[in-house]
Amino acid sequence: MVIPCLVVKKFSNQKFHLSLIGITFHGQVKNIFLGMIIGFADVIVLYLILWKMKFIRFKGLGFGFYAGSEVIKSVFNVFLIAIFAGICEEIFFRGVLLNYFSKAKGNLLALIVSSVIFTIFHTGRYHDFLVLTGVFIMAVVLGCSFIYTNSLCLGIGIHFAVDFFTNLVSLNEPNFFIINLSDKLNSYNFEKNFICAQSIIMFFIFMLIFGVRKIRRGNDYELKETR
Repeated sequence: MVIPCLVVKKFSNQKFHLSLIGITFHGQVKNIFLGMIIGFADVIVLYLILWKMKFIRFKGLGFGFYAGSEVIKSVFNVFLIAIFAGICEEIFFRGVLLNYFSKAKGNLLALIVSSVIFTIFHTGRYHDFLVLTGVFIMAVVLGCSFIYTNSLCLGIGIHFAVDFFTNLVSLNEPNFFIINLSDKLNSYNFEKNFICAQSIIMFFIFMLIFGVRKIRRGNDYELKETR
């Protein structure tokens, strides 16, 4: 996060301010909370689908299986990782790469290139093509959120919420929620299908919300023109 900020400062020929990397708070703070709601809805919908299809079973709260201090420590670690990933990765991939590449080559190419680089960045953790496809889809959603709002606030909210609420659930480690998998899934297949499905659900939630917003804005504009 620090290095791209220094690069931007060096080549901007002006005093460094947060708007140079896509962080604007004027009229955008509400988008952080909207992003968190979108991310939370994505995780809840997916877990409900998996539960309804009997792929998973909620075993209970972690406090019933592990020491309270271990559960609290795990939740705190999840929070720290989610907040750092949500801020740092959004600054680098959307606030710098997408932001400045789009000014030179246009939004579409910048969106594709930044999403591909985001996906490559995650190959150290994920090695399956299906999982990486899900990561790419998520990158596209986050990129679109920046293009649509011209701010990182929405993307930071989405990124944080997805990482945080997803990782509050565990199979066999201290965590807030503990689940069991059905015989239809092993832990590897669960992660692979989970990430891909999560990204697809996120895409449709995002398109639905902003499609409705666009229609409302169009209707408001027509109403003003009529008046």
